Amino acid sequence: MRKLSEISKKIFALDKWTSRAYFYFLSVLYFIGEDLAYQIDPEIPGYLWTGGLLVLSLVLALGLHGLALKIFAKSPYVRLLDLLAPGLFIYALSQWLFDVQGDGFLSDTLVYGLVALVFLVQVFFLRCLDTKMAGTWRAPLLVLALVLQGGLVGFLFYPGFMSPERKDLVLGKDAIHAPKAREYTYGAKTPRVNLSKYVYYDGWNKKLRDWYWGYSLSRTPLAGKVYLPANKEAPVLFFVHGNHIMTEKSHLGYDYLGRYLAQRGIATVSVDENALNGFLGQGVGNENDARAILLLENILYLFKENKNPQSVFYQAFKEEDLYLGGHSRGGEAAHLAADFSKQEVYPDNGQIKLSYPLSVRGIITLSPTSGQYTPAGHFPAIENYDYLTIHGSHDSDVTDFMGDDGYNHNILKDPGKKKMAIYVAYMNHARSNRRWKQDQSLPEGFFYNEKDLLPRPYQEALVAKAIAGFLQDSIQGREDFFNHAKNRLPQGIYYIKKESGREETLIHFEDDHQLLTNNLGGRNRIQGAQSFKEVELNHTGGGSHVDKHGLQVDFNSKADYEMTFPEKDLRGLKTLNLDLMNLSEAPLEVQVEVKDGSGKSLVLGPKQGLQGQTPVALTKFQYFTGDYEDKSGFESLTFPIPDGAGSLDLARIQSIQVTFFGKRNSRVLMAEVRGSLD
Repeated sequence: MRKLSEISKKIFALDKWTSRAYFYFLSVLYFIGEDLAYQIDPEIPGYLWTGGLLVLSLVLALGLHGLALKIFAKSPYVRLLDLLAPGLFIYALSQWLFDVQGDGFLSDTLVYGLVALVFLVQVFFLRCLDTKMAGTWRAPLLVLALVLQGGLVGFLFYPGFMSPERKDLVLGKDAIHAPKAREYTYGAKTPRVNLSKYVYYDGWNKKLRDWYWGYSLSRTPLAGKVYLPANKEAPVLFFVHGNHIMTEKSHLGYDYLGRYLAQRGIATVSVDENALNGFLGQGVGNENDARAILLLENILYLFKENKNPQSVFYQAFKEEDLYLGGHSRGGEAAHLAADFSKQEVYPDNGQIKLSYPLSVRGIITLSPTSGQYTPAGHFPAIENYDYLTIHGSHDSDVTDFMGDDGYNHNILKDPGKKKMAIYVAYMNHARSNRRWKQDQSLPEGFFYNEKDLLPRPYQEALVAKAIAGFLQDSIQGREDFFNHAKNRLPQGIYYIKKESGREETLIHFEDDHQLLTNNLGGRNRIQGAQSFKEVELNHTGGGSHVDKHGLQVDFNSKADYEMTFPEKDLRGLKTLNLDLMNLSEAPLEVQVEVKDGSGKSLVLGPKQGLQGQTPVALTKFQYFTGDYEDKSGFESLTFPIPDGAGSLDLARIQSIQVTFFGKRNSRVLMAEVRGSLD
């Protein structure tokens, strides 16, 4: 044991007070960031309380270490305490790296190797600072130590690397500049809502929350910020923020959206639900149902004020043009609120009555969560809402396109309704809210690649323009944005899936796993494929699965997939629409040919393109390892039927052939084929 102590003194200097303090300091930096995310209250300058906490924590750690030395002073193992500070640092460092292991595609071996490397650099740095170190090599070794240490610190603070594909985007002058609208806050004297039936929190978590807010969740006030246009009786979007640190006023992060919509005659209410957000790593249970209830209660309150001649909100809203929207958990809450507005009782307890007689026209979900509230294991299905969901490939908070679940569970039977799913390359989670800094809080955030992301003004512009275009289409009963979304948005890479209530599903892959038969009672033929099979679909070509199936085709150069079936009367057919996802790096082209029972055929227009996958490096590590994740989204290709359909007899359609053109090792997914009918 004495020999071990001498080695630690001579080589690592681990018994020195400064070395001990240094390793405790680095460990405390991690643990404070992990538990507090370096943010307790955004209204207090971070350096004040962060510095204070660091000093207090460091003093406490050194004090406890000194106390342990005194208690075990006579023990032959007392020198083992010298390993406590570096051991704690090694543990903190390994946890820090394991926190980003999944997003960074780091193997266990690489994590342990990085831990060893960083630890040795710290020891080398400390030894070179030792004033007792003599000899001609001290100065150059100290320089080397400073260079190595500077490299580590520089890596943490360096914003990251921009991929070649991201460099090719010319973002231009796409920022939006909307002046202030007529803006009001409410909440000082509003009714209280009992949310205790929809949440669970107790112990110190409840005491701390109730103390901070001055109320319990059984008496939650209705509050938010309203952006009104110049016109009275305006269509209105009620929008809900997502989960963040509860002391941040997250509902104020959508000024850019509220003001942009107000310019276009649309009112926005950003609902304050911060009391349901997390703090010190603690939440209030799976609370998205509570978020939905609080959203609905805010709507009822403001619609009551809408009828009150003494209220500032008198005749502000056109209640028949009501839209629900939300970001992150707020997006899921908006979907749930639409479902709850049709329910008579709360799905988890039939004794709790629900009464929200609202006429919701549409739903908007921005980088939403999914499946956090699933009564009886079911995803809440809704029907006949205009629906828009938007997500980004570089979202490191909600890493899959979870809005696809809501899209799929909004069934359209009304021919006037539409839904769209827009997957945006290089878009992240936090930059849609001005009060949120980055997807991953510190210290994990140091490892994430910020340089590859869309600039915040650009992301705000595309979010605002997409929501405005969608709302204007819905309000005015048109399809301008629906048909020309890419032309209405800032220049970028968009994977857009869409469907209208006029469409009828012709071919799908939900009935069975038989490859050579189809749901119309016919047979399938394929030529040129290396392989083909039916698969369970996922959101972005990887990650979690959706409750749908499709056909996967692997091919070189060209593959033909023909679906034959008994003659089908498709008179009135205006377009054939295919939902496809390209799982190849290079773009693909698609051509569709239709045949009738007499053998006549018609090629539907020119070939149409599918974009290649977007290479995603969420962390800076991936730039060095080359382990990029390729992501993609479904795209809806529309093939118009020419007037008169040529010589084709639409009353006797018997075959649809889809031809894929690509390079070597191409792969494509087909989800379904739909026809748009008069």
